[in-house]
Amino acid sequence: REVGAIPFFKRAVYDATKIRGRMRQGREWQARVPRKVLFVLKRMKAEERVRGL
Repeated sequence: REVGAIPFFKRAVYDATKIRGRMRQGREWQARVPRKVLFVLKRMKAEERVRGL
């Protein structure tokens, strides 16, 4: 089987590297993730975890 490329969903908006950078800097990042993802990230305390890296 051949592995195909997956289409990225709004890659310019949902850029994980930039989102993690915003978390580290204490800047607004919540509007840059889909609402369901935001729910999961908040539950796992992602912002605190990223700042602790």
